[in-house]
Amino acid sequence: MIERYAAYAGVNKDQVLVSRGADEGIELLIRAFCEPGKRRYLVLPTDLRMYAVSAETFGVERRTVEAKEDWQLDLPAIAASLDNVKLIYACSPNNPTGNLLDPDDLRNLLELAKGKAIVAIDEAYIEFCPQRRLLAG
Repeated sequence: MIERYAAYAGVNKDQVLVSRGADEGIELLIRAFCEPGKRRYLVLPTDLRMYAVSAETFGVERRTVEAKEDWQLDLPAIAASLDNVKLIYACSPNNPTGNLLDPDDLRNLLELAKGKAIVAIDEAYIEFCPQRRLLAG
């Protein structure tokens, strides 16, 4: 199943996380990469409450960086918020706006996080977008 989904999504099979839904996927990543009281995670603009619930459940500090007026990533604000951050969540398409992240901003986010934090892109609603995914592979 993982190999077939990876081929369908155009990613490596090591980039696929199988879970019983997005909520469990969020929890699994927090539990795997964030130590309660030591590591934080950063949520980029979304209205999905599960990110907050998971943080509270596992005792991990959650930070949020608001979007710019055009609903895109505020990269300078993200860079200023990375101390002790181990995991970054970004939604694309965003819930509830439906906006997609700018691929160049996503590449810049990956560079900002390199060696510091893992970036998880929540594409739960990507099937409704003609682009299908933000970046190949």
